[in-house]
Amino acid sequence: MLMLLAALGCTKDVLDSGGPDADGDGFHASEDCDDDNADANPDAVETCDEVDNDCDDLVDEGTTIDLWPDADGDGFGDVNSPTTGCTQGSGFVVNDDDCDDTNAEINAEATEICNGGIDDDCDGNADDDDNDTDASTETIWYGDADGDGYGTSSSPLPACEAPSGYVASDADCNDAVAEINPDAQEICNNLDDDCDELIDGDDDSIDPSSVSTFYVDADGDGYGAEETLACELTDGLAEVGEDCDDTNADANPGNTDESCTDSTRTVMATTGREPRTAGSSPTRTAAGPRPTWTGGPRASPVLSTSARAPSHRTSSSSTTSTSSDSARRRRSSTATRRRPS
Repeated sequence: MLMLLAALGCTKDVLDSGGPDADGDGFHASEDCDDDNADANPDAVETCDEVDNDCDDLVDEGTTIDLWPDADGDGFGDVNSPTTGCTQGSGFVVNDDDCDDTNAEINAEATEICNGGIDDDCDGNADDDDNDTDASTETIWYGDADGDGYGTSSSPLPACEAPSGYVASDADCNDAVAEINPDAQEICNNLDDDCDELIDGDDDSIDPSSVSTFYVDADGDGYGAEETLACELTDGLAEVGEDCDDTNADANPGNTDESCTDSTRTVMATTGREPRTAGSSPTRTAAGPRPTWTGGPRASPVLSTSARAPSHRTSSSSTTSTSSDSARRRRSSTATRRRPS
């Protein structure tokens, strides 16, 4: 009887408690979320084991760590691939500081450099937009005020990309005139058009169409002999050529007292006399019968009529021959008659 009463009492206690406690953790099945596991009950401490240890309908809450995969092995996780885990595990890190997990050179500790807009240090800014960009990777650009593609060294600016109004070359010698730069054509204008420090005729690359033809005037008489090209008329040059003796200022085409033609040089070199002009007659000097010649085209000198004996010729050679024979016979006959006996 006593045993029956005891059994009935136990049953009553179980019923009073709300149900049986199979795992003996002190919680009956209505309160225990896993009455087969004594470590799972409302008083248990949640652990990272993928089990709802404290029966709050949450698994591993507060026990996991945030993880990010590190595919490039640079120690920084892919910001775009978050996950959680009980432990870090191989290939995962506990930071999300990598903005490109395919390139180990790009991460939060990298140095920003000029490389075409890549955000190397993952701070959201790249190249010129990043105040931490390595200055040694920047290019020096030069202000191009006249827009001809060349700047001057007086306005340098370091940057990754050329700012507006800046170019890579500082070779412009005049940044106020677009027509003057290293690519320009040197012309006659007293300016160094192509920025090679040579001006006009001193520059071998000058445009031939911009120069003029002059003549070297060694004697300074305003007439030259040797043809030359120059930008402008300067000392030692003349606009007119045809000087027959460029060592003698008195010999030139403009001096009426001195002939300056090819015939002058030829005749005077061979005879010591000047040639007369076409159609002119030579004149005698007071000193004697030798004629004085006036300037003119190349011709043989001809004496004036007053200095020449007239000549008389018959109309035919036969008449002349007959007359000569008759004269010889008359002289012979006369001599015979006068011979003494």
